[in-house]
Amino acid sequence: MKCCKKFVTIAALVALGVGTVSLVKHGWGTVIKDHVSGVFKSHVPPEVQLERVKGQIGKLDQDIDANWTPIATREREIKTLKAELEGKKDKLTSSKAELQVAAEALKNKVELISYYGKQYNQSQTRRLIKRDLVAYEALTHEVNSKDKLLGAWQKELDALMAQQDEMKKLKGELSARVAQIEADLQVLRLAETKAKLPAGDLSRLNDIKATLAELEKSNEIKMRALELRETYNRGENVGGTSAKETDDDLINKIKAVTGEPTEEATK
Repeated sequence: MKCCKKFVTIAALVALGVGTVSLVKHGWGTVIKDHVSGVFKSHVPPEVQLERVKGQIGKLDQDIDANWTPIATREREIKTLKAELEGKKDKLTSSKAELQVAAEALKNKVELISYYGKQYNQSQTRRLIKRDLVAYEALTHEVNSKDKLLGAWQKELDALMAQQDEMKKLKGELSARVAQIEADLQVLRLAETKAKLPAGDLSRLNDIKATLAELEKSNEIKMRALELRETYNRGENVGGTSAKETDDDLINKIKAVTGEPTEEATK
């Protein structure tokens, strides 16, 4: 009834000329959406909802698999950037050493200064040092920037790998929750079935019980008759122990069957 009232209210608003835009503008859009979604879900059996969830859980493998390509791409980019940085840092180290040696030579007023394996006078050396200082500062800035980029990429890669592990873990947990809910639903369905047994008129139930009792009785008689017939056909005494048969006779039969000497044999 509540469901119907909600739809009647919505229909009334539309009938009064309240358009969709107006509904959204005044905040009714979200309310209507929530009501419709809630009504729809309330009429979908739990088993059907579980089937949908199980399908979604199965697709998590596709999501996990789709992440391996960007992970592999980022790994390759990190590897390339590390190699590039190693080369640039080696260049910075060698440049720093050359600049320091040249600076010391200028300080000591050396006429011919060795710079990158060649000899230069002081004027030439100063010109080369000024040029290389600009390149050195630019390269230092580039290396620092790419070091930060490398750190960011590595954190991103670690996060992606952790996400893969977490998705795999959550998939297992979600599957376990679905299995538990399915088990609970089975228990509830069984309880509902028991609750539906007739509580007032037991005539149908009594008729079933009586019919089964008659069938069991009939089968018992037929089985006993078959047992007696087979005993008789084998030549055995169907009436049990003969009245003339004494206890001694019965004991001797037992000994004979079990291989023990009878009293007659021992006399």
